[in-house]
This record gives sequence, structure tokens and C-alpha cells, in this order.
Amino acid sequence: MTWTNNFFLILTLTVTASCFLGLWSLGEKKWEKDGWTALASYLLYGVVLLHLVPVAYIIIMRSMVNSDGSMVGIAFEMTGKVEKITGFSGFCWIIGMAAFSLKYVLDEIFLIGLQFQCVPGRKREKEILERCCRTLKIHRRIRLYQDCRIRVPMINGIFFPQIYLPETEIFAEEELECIFLHELAHYRHGDILFRKLTALAGCVHWFNPIVRKKLYRFVAEYSEAHCDGTVCRKYVNPRLYCSVLLKAAQMRPKKAVSFMAAGLCEDSTGIERRIRRIKRMKEQGRKNLSISIALSALIIAAGSMITYATSYGIVEFHEEIYNATMIEIEDNKEKADMTEYIMQEPFPGKIKEGTIEKEKMETDPNSNFSRIEWKLEPGEVIVSPKFVKTEEENISMSFFLEPEDIKIRGGIIDKKGMKYYIEEKELLWHDFDLKECGDYQVFIENISDVSIQIYGFYN
Repeated sequence: MTWTNNFFLILTLTVTASCFLGLWSLGEKKWEKDGWTALASYLLYGVVLLHLVPVAYIIIMRSMVNSDGSMVGIAFEMTGKVEKITGFSGFCWIIGMAAFSLKYVLDEIFLIGLQFQCVPGRKREKEILERCCRTLKIHRRIRLYQDCRIRVPMINGIFFPQIYLPETEIFAEEELECIFLHELAHYRHGDILFRKLTALAGCVHWFNPIVRKKLYRFVAEYSEAHCDGTVCRKYVNPRLYCSVLLKAAQMRPKKAVSFMAAGLCEDSTGIERRIRRIKRMKEQGRKNLSISIALSALIIAAGSMITYATSYGIVEFHEEIYNATMIEIEDNKEKADMTEYIMQEPFPGKIKEGTIEKEKMETDPNSNFSRIEWKLEPGEVIVSPKFVKTEEENISMSFFLEPEDIKIRGGIIDKKGMKYYIEEKELLWHDFDLKECGDYQVFIENISDVSIQIYGFYN
């Protein structure tokens, strides 16, 4: 895959994912009115994963190669100008992603270091925490820390979860139960993982304000709402739970808790909205949970297919324009510039057969183009599969070379083993006028001392 493919895949991905987030937000009033917080939360997590699934596709495709050394995936007919524009766009994307990632990396370092700065929780709090873990059937060890610098109870950690408490005596035993059940519900729901994935999506799509603002707010808000519903429906009195939220809100610092961790409370507006939502909570059974997970999987699958199909369509559209204009421009180049050589001696370097892709032009159903994308090491030769020329016609080839300033050799091999070829830099474009019918092969020989990449087609 080239930078061009990556650029358009990310671009179409961010548009597609934003559209699905818009569809989700259309149902927000319905979730809010009916209290379907679990359904809303799981569907939202499906949208989060949609932002990242095709990113994983890029990583996988960039690590895969064909038998001839060429990259797997869609390929553009690259020109110097197109490559420079998309290459610059890709460079800006990486720089922006690195800059936005820095904040979350620093937040994560702070949270990891926090456990070495705090003191372990007291015996009273630990006993309550263990009781709450048994209530929620959590068997993993949850570490408890306390410090006077912590203003709001919060939880962090995917594999080694830690709960942080203010070092105060203002919470009674039943209030601590509410706090621990809430934080443990975050762990049961996987909210910490999805908060970090949301931060990663925000870094990948840093140029999309919808992701960085709307998605962050929705994930934070509905992960808290989901935990509120879990705790209030099954384990504690809602009136007591709301009083704990109000008490924690009074302790809330001016600086918000890091998005990478899940804190107990928000600002006063958020607390009011959460209390109103608690009153409208409805019991959501396993059937509704299964439906929400199935719909999330459907969102990921549909969004990924739409993203891939759209990016593939953009590539095809680009190639149609390019193929329609490239020959017209290059026709102005005199064929006298291309000296045709003949050679009967065998190739001195390593020879292997490359893979091709067959294509037809929509305007000419009888056309038969063979597309290649080959990578050649110094001294290496790649030949195409044999094809049969059944009538008196030319064999045309148009190949682009990377890097552009390296001279290579390209041509055809007839049934007697005679080689007809040209030597050029940047572009191998030539028509071989052949009278005899029979088996032929196209070949590319790397006569340089560096690795090269060849893109193009022959027919």
C-alpha cells in the first residue's frame, strides 16, 4: 500500500465514522428519555471501534507482500506530483497524530506514577472494597490507594486496575460502597479500555473536530450513565447514590480528571443530568444486552465495508482520470527518444515470476490490461506469466519507477527467448511492434545497485 492509499482510507474512514456517530446522536434523546443507557453505551463503543478497525487494516496490509515482493492492497498509478502531495499530507497527518498523542502519553505516565506516590488504602476501606468485589463477582485483585492530593475517587488500569480515593473521613461505610461499586462497574464494563481507545481514535483523527469533541464527550458521559444504572438498579438505594454524587461534586477540583481514567463525578450540569437520568433508568435484561452488542458489531462491519469500498472507489476514479490523460500527455514525447535494444544472452541476475492483475476498460470490453506492482532488488529480474499474442498487434507497456532517478531495463521476451527492451528512468513507456504470434512475456531488470518499485500495466 502506498501513502496515497493510506491517506484516502483515513479520510473516508473519518467521514464514515462521523456519519455513524451522527446517526447515534439522533437516538440520544430516545436513550435519554427512556433511560436505555446500556444500549447507548455499547452502540457508542461500536462507533469507537469503527474509528480504529480500518487503521488495523492499514497496519496489516503494510506488513504483507506478494510473492514478487510487491505490496498487497489497492495501488494508484503514481506520478511525481501526486506522490508529493499525498506524501506531504501523510507527513502532516503523522506530525499531528504525534502532537495530539503527547498529551495522552503524559497523562498515562502521570497515572502510572501516581501509584508510587500514594499510600496503600487503609484496612477499613480495603475490607469494603473486597466486599464490593464479591458482590460484582470480580476475582481480579484491585489495588487501593489514598492520597490527600486526590480530590475525586477514580479508577485506572486495564490489566492491573487501581482505585484512588481522597485521604479523608467524609464518606460513611455505605457511601464508600456506592463509590467502590461505581468504580468496579467501570472495570466490569471495560470503560477504561474504551476510554483509551477513544483517545487513540482522537489522535488518529486529530483533524476531525467531531471525533475530538463529540465522541470524547459522549463516551465520558454514557460510560458514567451506564455505571450509574448498573449500581442503582441492582445494588444500592438511588437516593443514597445521588447524595454521594453531590458530595463528591463538592470535592471536584478545578482541573478535570484525566480522560484516560474514570472519575466519579463531573461538573454541576453533568451531575444534574446524571441524577435525572437515574430516575428514568429501566431494567435491561440479557436480551437487550445481546441486541446492543449485535448492533455494535453490525456498525463495525458496515462501516468498515463502506470505508473500504469508498476508498477503493476513489482510487478507481483517480486511475480512470489518470489513464485518460496520461497517454494524451505522453503521446507528445517522440518515440525516437526510446531506443529499442535486442539481446539473446540469458539474464545475469536472479529471475522470478511476478504476479499480475487482469483488468478491462469499460469503454472497450475487448481490451485486456495486466496491472503489475513489483519490487526488485539490485540485479534482480522479474518476468510476467506467459501470454499468447494471436494476431498482428503491438504490445504496449507503461510503467512508473520509484525512485525516479534510477535507470532500469524493461521489455518483452518472445517464444525463442529473444529479448526486446528499452532503458529509461522514471517512466518505461513503449510500443513493441511485433509481427509473429505466439507466447510472450514482459520483463523488468533492475540494472541499478538499489531496490526499486515498479507500478503500471501492459496490454
